[in-house]
Amino acid sequence: MEVRYTLRFISGKYVGGEYPLRRQRRILIGRTSEADMVLVDDRVSRKHAEINTFGDRPVMTDLQSRNGTFINGDRVGRATLTLGDRIVIGSAILKVIDGSDDLSEEEAKAQLEMTVASPRALTGELAEIPLPDVLRLLSSSRRSGNLEVHGAEGNGQILFHEGRVYTCSVESAKHAPQAALEQMLRWKTGAFRLEPPTENPVPDELSESVEKLIQEALHRS
Repeated sequence: MEVRYTLRFISGKYVGGEYPLRRQRRILIGRTSEADMVLVDDRVSRKHAEINTFGDRPVMTDLQSRNGTFINGDRVGRATLTLGDRIVIGSAILKVIDGSDDLSEEEAKAQLEMTVASPRALTGELAEIPLPDVLRLLSSSRRSGNLEVHGAEGNGQILFHEGRVYTCSVESAKHAPQAALEQMLRWKTGAFRLEPPTENPVPDELSESVEKLIQEALHRS
């Protein structure tokens, strides 16, 4: 049967894995072994979301999950998927791509299961995953660490602790944390990587929520 859409993991421990969205299916995504797409992640509910492919385009429905399902940065209850959409479920970021290969559902499951034994760091390209989406993911998954951002215009760091931004800095520039964040959010190309949290004490320079920091920075950009 022809595959029209495929989900590709573009960040997280399943990065590189793909799952075909075959026609006439209800695809359950969750932590339970009963799911069609099993994601081993504490931030994923047992039955987290479902994709229905009976219509012309796949429709994703959040199954009242604890941490939500996000498409292109917005938390959704139900949404029609289109090519290029970015989906965040737990600590995974997926992209809807053109399904041009013949990977079977069984092969896709096996491929995802193999990556569990060798989880990868959170890395990616800004052209594929905009920085606001990365920040929202780290916030919703309550991650801690040092997010290194390497853009065409410079290098920066954003320190997270349990999903909250503590401070931001840009290399070779004496910017206040908010101004440093505004500068990095303007970078459209480059790469990011989440490193383990620093052992040294970090000053608490920012107190706003991640969403408010993003909105204020984009408003002034």
